Amino acid sequence: MHCWSNLKAILSFIAVARKKSFSRAGDALFLSQPAVTNNIKNLEQELGIMLFDRNKNINLTKGGMEFFSYAVEMLNLRDKSKIAVNQHKNNIEGLLEICASTIPEQYL
Repeated sequence: MHCWSNLKAILSFIAVARKKSFSRAGDALFLSQPAVTNNIKNLEQELGIMLFDRNKNINLTKGGMEFFSYAVEMLNLRDKSKIAVNQHKNNIEGLLEICASTIPEQYL
């Protein structure tokens, strides 16, 4: 799975876990309910476990509960890394060499 699709799946997972609804998670993420469902399905296939009990209510499985804390940590690290990298965005680094001629000095 591509890195960015993993991120979408993790965002979908966290939203479903918090909202307890695939459609409300989709609304919060500006995704359709089928897109959220597909993201979760792909994540479950990649991890090899079911993340949610899909009965009357949507609840995390034990594996889903454990993965939730890691998923939140991944997003926090993503945000921290963006901040750290952006601090270097406008910094100009390198060697600046300035050369000047002594000829104009002779005419002063």
